[in-house]
Amino acid sequence: MERGRYLTPEKLLKKRDFYKKAFVDMLGFPLSCPPASGKTDMKKTFVVKDKNVNIFRMRLEIAGIPLYGILLEQENKDAQTPFVVCLHGGQGTPEMICGMHLGSANYNQLARRLTDRGCSVFCPQLLLWDTQRYGNVFDRKDIDAKLKQLGGSVTALELYLLSRAIDCFAENGICGKRLGVAGLSYGGMYALHLAAYDERICACLAEGQFNDRFRYSWTDWSYRGALKKFGDAEVAALICPRALAVCVGSNDELFCAETAKAEAERVKPFYKTFGKENNFDFYVFEGVHEADRGDRGINFLLSHL
Repeated sequence: MERGRYLTPEKLLKKRDFYKKAFVDMLGFPLSCPPASGKTDMKKTFVVKDKNVNIFRMRLEIAGIPLYGILLEQENKDAQTPFVVCLHGGQGTPEMICGMHLGSANYNQLARRLTDRGCSVFCPQLLLWDTQRYGNVFDRKDIDAKLKQLGGSVTALELYLLSRAIDCFAENGICGKRLGVAGLSYGGMYALHLAAYDERICACLAEGQFNDRFRYSWTDWSYRGALKKFGDAEVAALICPRALAVCVGSNDELFCAETAKAEAERVKPFYKTFGKENNFDFYVFEGVHEADRGDRGINFLLSHL
């Protein structure tokens, strides 16, 4: 397998910067460009206090591009309070993953389970909402195609926005150094890629997406030459030796658990070579395409923050 020869544990030990740059170059603009100058504008609007958190609507403008999200901030936070970026999936919204209205769908209260464990949580809106329900119609695949013609991708753009949002939160004392990321489905893909790109992320929980990308070659998850260099296992390797948990439901109707297992086996040698076997956890839970209702993944994530 060509990508197995391209990136090995021994090569990653010696040339991490080389492989990180290759990953960024593959995703393209704007990650591959110098950081944009100028201050990020941030508007933080209080909504309500609920249990142990204050809930805010967040509006950021990053290099002229707006980013909206929900911040659930621990009332008694300090510099040691864990901070988790919590990412929704296809047709999702921050309100949905927070369980604020229309239930929490297949997220199973993921964001609120994190806040109940003492985390502050930021749930951004990705370019994935249900346009029939919420309006503001867009064509994600067309946007991605146009960005690829410009040398970028929608993945690169959204990772750039998420990383710059973390910059802004750090500058404003909203988050400290105990940073994590968690997500389901598309959110799991972004969680995996954000942790690979942004080395401030201490721990990652990616649910319901880790798999064989040749079998699941969705156009907005596909990049030129990717399967010669970076499938899911190689993206995960870039996170090593930091903590990573990946899981999939045994009856997931979108992604096969068996091919996820095979891809996860390719990650283990990296963690073994770095002497951090306990920093990688792959498991299959009883369920469908949903966030694990159990606590294994959350326990793992929080134990490394």
